[in-house]
Amino acid sequence: MKNIRDLEIKELTELIESMGEKSFRAAQLYQWLHVKLADGFDEMTNLPKSLREKLSEDYYATLPETVEVLTSQIDETKKFINRMKDGHVIEQGNHDSLLAQDGFYAQLYNSQFENVG
Repeated sequence: MKNIRDLEIKELTELIESMGEKSFRAAQLYQWLHVKLADGFDEMTNLPKSLREKLSEDYYATLPETVEVLTSQIDETKKFINRMKDGHVIEQGNHDSLLAQDGFYAQLYNSQFENVG
């Protein structure tokens, strides 16, 4: 199963057309995924049920589960810890808050400067 949210509008259009649907359905799907933030295909009521069923055979559309929200006592900046459907945990926040946590984001950011100089 693949996360359908990973597809860009062009890829969604190609996918929808390959399923025999009209291309405007891709725009509707995009709206549900990225504007209305639907948590599954069943919520996408302006898409035909048959299309929703076809999509659910190969894709999922669930949102990540928020495991924890950390709020800075200094400036109220929020950092989100989310668990993806596949079990991976991701960090979300602004640049400074993620660096301060010294997690994966900080390691990745700092690694680009290791061999400079």
